[in-house]
Amino acid sequence: MIDFSAIRQVDQIKEHYGWVFEYLQQNQRLKVLAIVVVMLLCVTCVYNPMNDRISSLRTRLTAERARLSLVRAVEGLRAERHDLLASIPETAHTNFWTEYVLEGLRESGVRLRHFDTDLDTKQQIGEYRPLEIALDVSGSYQQLYALLGWIESNQWYMRVLDLRFRKDSRAIFATLKIGVLAWESNSDAHKL
Repeated sequence: MIDFSAIRQVDQIKEHYGWVFEYLQQNQRLKVLAIVVVMLLCVTCVYNPMNDRISSLRTRLTAERARLSLVRAVEGLRAERHDLLASIPETAHTNFWTEYVLEGLRESGVRLRHFDTDLDTKQQIGEYRPLEIALDVSGSYQQLYALLGWIESNQWYMRVLDLRFRKDSRAIFATLKIGVLAWESNSDAHKL
């Protein structure tokens, strides 16, 4: 069944506003004016609100992109932190490092002449403090090479901070400073 009510409504609109359509068909200037008015209405009612919305969305998008880059940077730093914490023993206090370095000295075969530790109480790296271990050792070239290789390639985070050699007719004497990260007290626990 066909609905004739919509057709009747269109016919009523044509009858009511028909004079406008006839007037527009006869007058070219009025046609141009009507088109300009319709375009202005479209610009003011549609384009301007959408333009404001688009510019605010662009501003938000720029801010969110900056935030995303910061989030990615933080994720990268967290991954680096996790890797660093994995290279620090759970019991990283002064006594642990003393025993560990003495064990390495025994394995390399060098002769220990002097051993000293200095925990830096002014600097702090997260939950850790830098610990400097000063060593005076003597031995052959192979023994000192084995000691340095052990320090630089063992499983824990240890680095040679200072190294000085002096050769004698009997042996090579070395003064080393080793840097590690240590807890302030022996009761602290390692946190990953």
